[in-house]
Amino acid sequence: MEPTWCHLISREQTTLIDTRRFGKVDILEGLLSSTGTNVNGIDRIIITHSHEDHDGNLADLLSKTSSQLWAHPI
Repeated sequence: MEPTWCHLISREQTTLIDTRRFGKVDILEGLLSSTGTNVNGIDRIIITHSHEDHDGNLADLLSKTSSQLWAHPI
């Protein structure tokens, strides 16, 4: 399997860093599920930079959750 280019931090709140390559949201959801995390359980999404392999599934995830989005304004 190709690299995921994302990280999950679960403590008091759950943070997803980057959202993986575009078109792979089903794989991302499966990976989250394997850790016991549901998409709705993500409190914040941090995008490190705007490359398709780091923010590709952002729109799909934001449509499914009320997570905060943390990203640089440009």
